[in-house]
Amino acid sequence: MNILDTIGNTPLMNIENIYFKMEMMNPSGSIKDRVAKAMMLEIYNNLKYKAIKPHIVEASSGNTGVSVAMVCASLGLQGLIYVPKNTSIVKIKLMKSYGAKVYNKCKDIADCISRAEETGRLQNFEYLEQFHNQKNIDAQRNMAIEAFWQLKTKNMPDAIVAGVGTGGTIMGLHDIFPHAEIVIVQPLGSDKIEGICDGVKLSLIPRELQINVINVPKTSAIATAKWLAEKHGIHCGISSGANYYAATLIKNGYKTILTVLPDDGNRYL
Repeated sequence: MNILDTIGNTPLMNIENIYFKMEMMNPSGSIKDRVAKAMMLEIYNNLKYKAIKPHIVEASSGNTGVSVAMVCASLGLQGLIYVPKNTSIVKIKLMKSYGAKVYNKCKDIADCISRAEETGRLQNFEYLEQFHNQKNIDAQRNMAIEAFWQLKTKNMPDAIVAGVGTGGTIMGLHDIFPHAEIVIVQPLGSDKIEGICDGVKLSLIPRELQINVINVPKTSAIATAKWLAEKHGIHCGISSGANYYAATLIKNGYKTILTVLPDDGNRYL
């Protein structure tokens, strides 16, 4: 058994008929552990008998980078993560603590993607490409399947709520709960919420999919995360606060709402 075997099978909790998967309880502290494991195991299994192991490169605004660094460490691979220059120092330290190399001078996530693509092409690194990688949705679908069995038939959600970065979470939930109304969470105004809406028009969500959008003020996301910690002992991140806050805004219109708490609060201290 190694650390990758502890990814997934996270608890499902319920506060006032808002159900949420505790993805913050994955080993590096976020839902992206599932995605990094799914994307990298296929590469590793295809190349593990080669004398020279591949280098991994990825573009990330934070959480995916931490997860990729952790999975690289567990598989004996070297990771290179491109992150925007405004990425929190805590997340950068976490990536480096797993042994990854971090380039944190990119203008934005689009610049990160461009540099990661170029590195993959010119240096023959394995570029994970989370914004287009089907393994992203596959990993999130497995999370949704867990939720399905934890909810049991009588509690099937009629609404699913999630912030959108790559779009993998909402698509994984939609695949398992196709009849639930889709509500995506976006930040209100110019204030950014880490992990939600990186400003890249690269999404795993089909254009034709019917969705509803809730714009959440960053102040409300922070206040909700604080409330979850102080009143329920759930020390979650800002995007988790945004998801739960958005769910509270629509809870009177639905019998059962399902969302996720994508990461823990330690990286926002």
